[in-house]
Amino acid sequence: MLVALSATLRVILTKLHAGRVAKTPFHSTGEVAARASGPPGETGLLSTEGTVLPPDELLTSPVEGKRCLKYTLEVHARWKVGDRDISVQMIDEKRALVFEIDDGSGPIQINPGTRGDFEPSHTFEQRQRKDLKAGLQGDSLRFGTRGFEVHLGTRHQDIVVPDHAEITVTERVLETSPHLYANGRLKDGVIHPPDHAHLILATQCRDDALAPSRNRQYRATLAAISGGVLALICLGLSLLLSPTAGSATDPNPTTTTEAR
Repeated sequence: MLVALSATLRVILTKLHAGRVAKTPFHSTGEVAARASGPPGETGLLSTEGTVLPPDELLTSPVEGKRCLKYTLEVHARWKVGDRDISVQMIDEKRALVFEIDDGSGPIQINPGTRGDFEPSHTFEQRQRKDLKAGLQGDSLRFGTRGFEVHLGTRHQDIVVPDHAEITVTERVLETSPHLYANGRLKDGVIHPPDHAHLILATQCRDDALAPSRNRQYRATLAAISGGVLALICLGLSLLLSPTAGSATDPNPTTTTEAR
C-alpha cells in the first residue's frame, strides 16, 4: 500500500513539473531582457535557456569541493531511545550565486535564491556511524573528498546528538555547464523563483527536459498501477488465509453428556 501511495505521489509531482515546463511561455534571452526593461505589467512567468555566463568567483561545496553556482547541504542524525526513533536535522545550508545566461541574443540575469528545484550535476549522500575505534580516539565523522566533519555530542533543536547516532549527509550541487534552462518569474530585470512556486533550473534544453518528464511520468504511472495491484493481491490473500468466525476450531472442545 505504501508503494502505491509513494508512486502515486511521484505521478502527481512529475505531472506538475512537466505541465509547468510545457505551459510556461518560452522566450529567447534577448526577448526576456527586453521585457525586463518594459512596463511592470509585462513581466511575469516565463522560461528561457542559453549558455551560462558564471560570475568571477564561484561557490565551493563544503563536502565534495565542487566549484558551483548553487548547492544545498543537509545533515540528519537518527537514533533510537527504546522503541522510539529520534531524528534531528543538524545542518540545513543553501547557497546560490546570481549569474547570467545568453543564447546569443543578449544576456539575462538569474537569481536562483536559496529555495527551489534544480537538477543537480552532482549529488553526494552517505550514512555513517561512529565505530569503536573512532569512539575511543574521539574522532569526528568525516564525509566526502574534503573530509567534512560532523561533531557528535552537540546540541541541535534542544536535543544532544549521542555518539551512537547514524549521520546522513546529503549534498546537491549545480556546477557551471555549457547550457541551462530556467523557468521562473521576471522581477526587476532578473529571473527569480515565483512567489508561490520554485525556480526550475535544468542543464538540459527545454525539449530534452520535457522528454525525461514524460518518461518519468510513464514509469511512475506503471509503478502506481503495479503497487495498487500488489496491494489488492496481498489484501485478498490475507482474507483467504485468515480464519473466519464460522470455521474457527475451538482448541479445547467440550463434550456434553445427555442425562437419561
